[in-house]
Amino acid sequence: IVGTEGYDILETAEAIKIAEEMGLNLVVMNNSDEKLPICKFMNYSKYLYDKRKAEKANKKSRVETKEVRISCVCAKHDKEIKAKTVERILGEGDNVRVVMPFKGSMMSQIETMGIPGMTEFETFITCDHTVYKKPEIDGARVTMVITPKT
Repeated sequence: IVGTEGYDILETAEAIKIAEEMGLNLVVMNNSDEKLPICKFMNYSKYLYDKRKAEKANKKSRVETKEVRISCVCAKHDKEIKAKTVERILGEGDNVRVVMPFKGSMMSQIETMGIPGMTEFETFITCDHTVYKKPEIDGARVTMVITPKT
């Protein structure tokens, strides 16, 4: 039995009796087939609760990459609205992938409207940010990744 004062060697029945008197559970800490299993007195439901809470906190701390699509022919006001969406996402601590898709006859203007359009869109974003991946042509679309400044 591992305790706050060190460890003791006890019979199983005696250890269970002590755990019941203390209002705690007797939990086996090692899963091996040794002659002396290592056990500990603890509130097992509280232990599981704390473990789930820590896992949930670790899950929240992961950074997500969210995608925002803008058109290559959208007006200035539309870009301002999308920029506010990007600012909100960056404020939450997530990364943003900005995508500008091109279709059909617009494909002939991907070099002239794509990268300049993305750099223009980036000027509408007023919060502190870093361009993690500069605008580049990726098949039939132009992409850029923006991260919050830390």
